[in-house]
Amino acid sequence: MLRQGGTFVDVGNIQLNPHPHLCAKNIRLIGQMNLAFTGITPSMNLLAANRDRYDFDRLVTHSHHYMQSLDGL
Repeated sequence: MLRQGGTFVDVGNIQLNPHPHLCAKNIRLIGQMNLAFTGITPSMNLLAANRDRYDFDRLVTHSHHYMQSLDGL
């Protein structure tokens, strides 16, 4: 389940009707496809530099197999 105003990160190509799942709940959807390898190192460095500032373990509350993505909404 995704709470109202929550964030759902989509990696890949998943088709859904955005209104009942996202728009009606004011959910922010962040998509990523064709990830450039040049973005991985800066992202990991950002996480490492801020590991004492943020509790990253609390950022991910649930995870689902990509085939269950709509079930998570």
